[in-house]
Amino acid sequence: PYALIFLFHYLLLLEIGMTFFHLSYVGIFRWILLLGMVYVAVMVLLGYVLSYYVPNSLQATRFIMLLSVPFVMISGMTWPSTHILPALNDLANLLPFTHAQRIIRVLAQKGGQWAQISGDIGALFLMLLVLIVLFLLFCHNQDPLKVHAPESLNADHKIPKRESYQ
Repeated sequence: PYALIFLFHYLLLLEIGMTFFHLSYVGIFRWILLLGMVYVAVMVLLGYVLSYYVPNSLQATRFIMLLSVPFVMISGMTWPSTHILPALNDLANLLPFTHAQRIIRVLAQKGGQWAQISGDIGALFLMLLVLIVLFLLFCHNQDPLKVHAPESLNADHKIPKRESYQ
C-alpha cells in the first residue's frame, strides 16, 4: 500500500507540473513512469530498512523531517551543484532524490534523451539493489514486535503524564 500511495503522489505531482507549470512529458512519459516506479521502490524500501531500526514512528518522522530540508538543498534542486562544496555534492549523489530530480529536470525542461539520464537511472537501480540486499540480510529474519517493547511501537493508548495536565 505504501508503494501505491507514493506512486499516486508521484503521478499527482506530474499532473500539477503539467497543469500549473506547463511542463510537457509528451514522448517521454515512459521514461518518467520508469523513473517513478524505480524512485518509489527505492524510497519505500529505504523507509522499511530505516523503520526497522528506529524505535517508533514519532522518532522516524522527526528523523526524516530533520534530514529532508538539507538533503533537498544539496540535491541541486535549489542551487546548482557548481555552487555547492564538492564534499556535499558527493553526499548528494548518495541520495535518491538527487538523481530523480536531475532526471525530471533533463526530461521535462530540456527534452533530454537516454544518454543524459542513463547514469542517474543506473544510480537509482544500484540504490535499489543495495537496499534489497540490506533488507534481505538484516531486516527480514527478526520480528520487530519481539525486539522492541510495545510502547516503543506507539501501540499504547496511554497519554504520558496525563494526570499532571488536569
